[in-house]
Amino acid sequence: MENLNKYYEIIAKNNGATLFGVANLLPAKEYIKENYDPRYLNLDKAIVLGVPYPKEIVNELAQGPTHTYLYYYKILNTKLDDLALQIAIHLEAEEVIVPFLYLHRKE
Repeated sequence: MENLNKYYEIIAKNNGATLFGVANLLPAKEYIKENYDPRYLNLDKAIVLGVPYPKEIVNELAQGPTHTYLYYYKILNTKLDDLALQIAIHLEAEEVIVPFLYLHRKE
């Protein structure tokens, strides 16, 4: 599995991600049970991805969200969605079960 992790890290970084990791969810089972949808309890790992925000846009947030921030927000979230889908498709080809769920906290 370590080779697969490295493979997906390369895919992520070649597509603009500066953050990639595989999180072990087992130590967080109680927290997940208390805070998230029960469908997440059967997961033992999660892939974490991140893409950078332009520093100038982040600095503008001191005055509150701007149109430029919202513009980049949509672009970067679409990029993360596309990247997650690309990795999910590769994982499924390796016969890894991929529950493509978005994390939602309990209300």
